[in-house]
Amino acid sequence: MRMKLALYSILVILLTAFLTAPPVFAQAQHSIWDDFIAEPNAAHYQAIIARMQSMDEQERLRHQKPEALIGENSRGFVSSLYGLVRQGDYDACHLAFDFADFFRNNAAFVESLNDLRGEIINVNPDLFLELIHKYAIKDPRHLRLSSIVTATGDQYVDEFEKTIQENNKRIASLKTVKSGAYSEEKDLCIQLLEENNERYKKVIKKFENQAVE
Repeated sequence: MRMKLALYSILVILLTAFLTAPPVFAQAQHSIWDDFIAEPNAAHYQAIIARMQSMDEQERLRHQKPEALIGENSRGFVSSLYGLVRQGDYDACHLAFDFADFFRNNAAFVESLNDLRGEIINVNPDLFLELIHKYAIKDPRHLRLSSIVTATGDQYVDEFEKTIQENNKRIASLKTVKSGAYSEEKDLCIQLLEENNERYKKVIKKFENQAVE
């Protein structure tokens, strides 16, 4: 009788552990994110890319929020990823561009990624041009590229002079690139920043004229 009770107790414990433990698949998938942050390298980057590429279009649509793809620690991962990108980490910068494509139906997240990707210009302009070339960020009116190159986030909202200063900083950074491998991308990015400056200068001039009147 005691043996039966003992066996029953063991079965209850095992069943409880099985029901409350996260699925093995989920644990395996979540670990690739932890691995990348702990050690951002080509192998861990490829593991994440393989995970995203394994999904068909319907699965992608179901995973358009970072937490749906990454799991409950998505905020921590995204925050750490942003930190790595701002340090100019090679694989993290690539992943930021991959995320922008994967989450393309999540406008708010893509906008945040645009702000982040624009920061790469000052950190590593050579890598930025390489990424622009690799991911073919081009369209007839250059709207996609402009949304990255001129993105400055909320810190410069209605701060026209500061935006112009930031654009000039990015122009100067791009001009330090000596390699001619991506000269077309380089010239176009500089052009977009200069055009953006001209628009802001006109806005400033308009406000100045209104103040005089």
